Amino acid sequence: MIGEAGTVRHGCCTLGHLRLHGAHHDGRVSGFLHAAAVAAAALGVCFLACDRPRMRAPELAASVVMLVAMTDAGLTRYVPTVYWAAVLMACAMGIVLWRRPRRARRSRRHLPEQGSTAMLVHGAVGMVLMGALHLMMRGHHSDVGPAVTPHAHAVPLETAVGAAVVLYVVASLAWGVRMPRPLPRGEMGAMTLSVVLMSAGVLAV
Repeated sequence: MIGEAGTVRHGCCTLGHLRLHGAHHDGRVSGFLHAAAVAAAALGVCFLACDRPRMRAPELAASVVMLVAMTDAGLTRYVPTVYWAAVLMACAMGIVLWRRPRRARRSRRHLPEQGSTAMLVHGAVGMVLMGALHLMMRGHHSDVGPAVTPHAHAVPLETAVGAAVVLYVVASLAWGVRMPRPLPRGEMGAMTLSVVLMSAGVLAV
């Protein structure tokens, strides 16, 4: 009896150690992916800053906000991720609402948009996806409100966000090859890579 109890205790300790080691490994992988996503987003901000910064000031400001949100969510965690999710989605809607009347005036003047509509949609959807990923991080960190079980509503949300990311990548490839200038193409590629890495980092937790 004593020998069997000792064997069971040893087996439980070994299983707990393996689970702890696996969680630590997953955390390191997630942290690396998150850092890579932040680096890709920073590169996208650089492309955007070099591409007509005065004309694209709202997009530049929103991109800087997204970069700050990603950095805080992965490193400092001063602001709950659910708040960052709301801010990013508000930024996406704000950019679209800001650009709509300007695009209307441009079309009345018969000026070429040079892929501006694709860049607008791509940037706004990317920020919405980033907001959704920050919302998913709340289930893992439980940084505001009562504790949230990661699998309570995670399966439908993860499935929806995963499918949206795949469609986003496909659309980015289709739009990217048609971009007439290298800077918007680089910006689109950096944003897409950041979304992919961020989603992989969230799902790796």
